[in-house]
Amino acid sequence: MSVYLDFNATTPLAECVMEAMTNVMKTAWANPSSAHSYGKEAKKVVSDAREWVAKSLGCAEISEIVFTSGGTESNNTVIHSAVEYYHSTEFVVNDGDKKIKDLPCDDEKRLPHIVTSSIEHPSIDSYLAHLESSNLITVSRVHPSPLHGCVMPEDVVAAITPHTCLVTIMLANNETGVLQPIGDIVRSVRERANADGHQHNSGSKVLFHSDACQAMGKVVVDVQALGVDFLTIGGHKFYGPRYGAMFISSGTPFSPLLFGAMQERGLRPGTENTIMIAGMGEACRLVVENLDAYALHMKEMKSYLLEQLQKTFGKDQIAVNGVVGNASVLPNTLNFSLLCSDLPAIAILNKSKGFCVSVGSACHTFDIVNGGEAESASKVLLACGVDKATARKAMRWSVGRDTTKEEVDMAIAELKRIVSTE
Repeated sequence: MSVYLDFNATTPLAECVMEAMTNVMKTAWANPSSAHSYGKEAKKVVSDAREWVAKSLGCAEISEIVFTSGGTESNNTVIHSAVEYYHSTEFVVNDGDKKIKDLPCDDEKRLPHIVTSSIEHPSIDSYLAHLESSNLITVSRVHPSPLHGCVMPEDVVAAITPHTCLVTIMLANNETGVLQPIGDIVRSVRERANADGHQHNSGSKVLFHSDACQAMGKVVVDVQALGVDFLTIGGHKFYGPRYGAMFISSGTPFSPLLFGAMQERGLRPGTENTIMIAGMGEACRLVVENLDAYALHMKEMKSYLLEQLQKTFGKDQIAVNGVVGNASVLPNTLNFSLLCSDLPAIAILNKSKGFCVSVGSACHTFDIVNGGEAESASKVLLACGVDKATARKAMRWSVGRDTTKEEVDMAIAELKRIVSTE
């Protein structure tokens, strides 16, 4: 049986999450919007789950949580909402001592502007690219610093314009595991905006979003400490179902992507998927109660993994990708290239019978396997300054809550077998 070391791609349902979802299927299957007793029971399931999600993210109010179908919908919705907000608001642009009041939709030069990074998940980058190619927005993509391994606040500040409506930068990169200094970025941009007057004439600020799908369940995610207006998570990254949730800070302007009835206060209409929501709530309860223990175990397993790789192949033959300087990294993620092998990473994966890992993100792996170039290099790693030869050999090994040293040993033994027979 293969050793599964691809927990950044997806995780299995925790046993108690499965039990919670099964119980709802049997006992709380009614429509939560119904006024009768069955509906009220289902509504309580949704309310209880929302409370656990809010608690796991450090929300000030339970109502700041909106359930969605997943991370992709959530991320697309935030971008859509920010663009709608821009078009509904007059801007005041400082031009020296003069203030020019204008409607941004009047001139293509005044399109909404979004700042992001060059290492985002496709659910952010692809949607931005679509809007950009349709001449609906302009985009600035900030690269990670080659000295620090992460996006630097001063580089984001430098990208801000009077027409910036959104900054969207992920909390943890899904390929390298590097954490981005979101709190510092938010503070720096807001200080600059207040000083320069780059804000809406209504006095509102540039909106901030962070995709925290990969960080949730591995590190503390506290929306108040980060200072963001939006934050998005996906349950399947932390032993929950393939479902999503958005944090929308109280008072933040918001335009829904979908229209219908008034479920989720009209912010995300559609009959609530009570089963999935129950699973999200239970998965978040586990994070609230056990995060420290989860993180410690994953950190120990990742350290053991790196030590054994270096011991087996030589320390100088293991290139850890994307992590430089004092960059903070997820406790479970190791992206590395095996320099002593000439095989591209995808070839190693295709030969493996003993372990399951990824080449970059799961989405990137899909592109390569389904018609992409066999020796393609991850765009994320190239943006992080990794050379193409090293990047094409890169593999992402990500441990989980229950990974053992024995499993790590088995996976490395299989990797050694593949390399020895090339």
